[in-house]
Amino acid sequence: MKLTVTHIQLIACALLVLSFVIARLPVVGKYLRVVNTLIHETGHSLMTLMTDGQVIKVELFSDTSGTTVTKSKSKFGQFLIAFSGYPFATAMAYLFIFLIFNHYFTAVIITIAVIALINLLFFVRNAHGIIWIIIFLALAVVNWKFGNRLTTLIFAVIVGAVNLLESIWSSLVITVLSVRKGKSAGDATNLHKLTHVPAFIWALMFLSMAVFVAYRTALLFLHYNFEVLIKMQLT
Repeated sequence: MKLTVTHIQLIACALLVLSFVIARLPVVGKYLRVVNTLIHETGHSLMTLMTDGQVIKVELFSDTSGTTVTKSKSKFGQFLIAFSGYPFATAMAYLFIFLIFNHYFTAVIITIAVIALINLLFFVRNAHGIIWIIIFLALAVVNWKFGNRLTTLIFAVIVGAVNLLESIWSSLVITVLSVRKGKSAGDATNLHKLTHVPAFIWALMFLSMAVFVAYRTALLFLHYNFEVLIKMQLT
């Protein structure tokens, strides 16, 4: 059967739906969603280093949560560190989507693999986090050595879509928590303690960023020339 633009569009939609479904599965889904956690915690770590602070350790957990233990000399540095997690994860989600729509599929895999490797070498210190990163890097290497452009595209789309969906979902969760349990809203609560601005405001800001990226992704999808994929060698 000859592929048409409609077929490619349906396949693209199916991949997005598949990414969402896989991300909700009990075991595999939790594993994949840690991608977003890793990027989120990397945002905290990078800002710590940029503000002359110290990263003590990063931990990634099986329930998809994570922590970054840091030391900072200034209140402003603490503020930037607390603020950076959600915006960094959202920005990386958009970067991945942008790279995918511009056919830099391998760049997505390389970027997340480099982030994972840096965390493995310097930051992540709990057993689950170390094992998670090793498995992820092994999957990336297998794809690089034995895969083709199609498998790389699928890998990149799943990583990008899961990271984007989790950016929206996690910021939505802390927005709800900031209303129901203001003291248990993660970064939004920490920002409230530092600034006395209500946690709900910070959570809503994070959610707005994620929704905006989702909107920009939808525009990219609607204006994308799917005929390009038909002409590409995806084998």
